[in-house]
Amino acid sequence: MRIEEVSLREVQEVWETNRRYSAASRSPEMIALVDALSKMDVGDARAIGYAEERTPNNVKLQVQKAAKLVGKNVNVVIDESQLRVMFSVMDRPARRRRART
Repeated sequence: MRIEEVSLREVQEVWETNRRYSAASRSPEMIALVDALSKMDVGDARAIGYAEERTPNNVKLQVQKAAKLVGKNVNVVIDESQLRVMFSVMDRPARRRRART
């Protein structure tokens, strides 16, 4: 084991970077989604193309999971005619579902 001296700034930068990915799948797709969402502002929109062998619902769930990691509210829409999933960052909180009684 080798112990070396590092600056506090370096520790904070690494901690901030790792915090975004905690408890997340570290697949390259997820990392790219988290990075893209973290750079987006309210009102920005993007689209992700998917191959025919992937289901659009899986892509939609992946976008929602990445948005939750970043702490942003997104509106996700599936466009099956062009094989893409579109999403935009919203300023209002996501709607909550009421529990059935």
